[in-house]
Amino acid sequence: MEYFSSLAFVLKKEPSGEQDRVYTFYTKNYGKLNLLAVGSQKLTARLSGHLERPALVWIKFILGHRPKLVSALEENNFLPIKKNQSALLSSLKILSFLDEFTLEYQVDEKIWNLLFESFSFLEKNISHGKTIADFVYFYFQSQLIKISGWEPYLKDCLICHQKANYFNFGQKGLLCQKHRKKDDLFLTESGLKSLQLLFNSSLKNFQSLNSLKEILKNKEVLEKFLSDFSFFLKSDIIG
Repeated sequence: MEYFSSLAFVLKKEPSGEQDRVYTFYTKNYGKLNLLAVGSQKLTARLSGHLERPALVWIKFILGHRPKLVSALEENNFLPIKKNQSALLSSLKILSFLDEFTLEYQVDEKIWNLLFESFSFLEKNISHGKTIADFVYFYFQSQLIKISGWEPYLKDCLICHQKANYFNFGQKGLLCQKHRKKDDLFLTESGLKSLQLLFNSSLKNFQSLNSLKEILKNKEVLEKFLSDFSFFLKSDIIG
């Protein structure tokens, strides 16, 4: 029997029968994995205590017809995040979003680095409270969409390449006043700029609290755009 191991983030857990659980991990070396933890509902002190989200863990497991979790050792329990309600909520949304947008056994170093850096950034700047929590979630959504190959076109009109402020979800890009459709989402200049920064900038460009606040001036627009665009992608592309 061959054993495998990897550093991993816990994405979710679900009951399986009366005593078992299935844990979903995003691993550094194997991508997303669903692993059966036999008896984990009873053996919480030995195993499950290390797997409460958010958590970065070293896991040992067996692959095959029914992949199984053998052991888990906590690398980082992100206690500061767990003690902050806004940060905790943001971290759980990040993990759920990643689970929705990834398939099993698809290794992607860029996604792993994004996840690791996002949690490190959130933990390091936890003192900024809800500001950092909201920003990191928006940033993670934008960057995961980009890495996955579905980056929206936010430069100018898709048709005539003139200035544009209407986003068409079907065409995944901007349209100008002349070419826009009835249900296109209007984006203010400020809102469009915030989206462009989220999709095109690294976390190194957001080191000051003022830069985060500037982005979050358009919080409602960002929520609307990313929610609707993600929904479109999941229904139209992922199925």
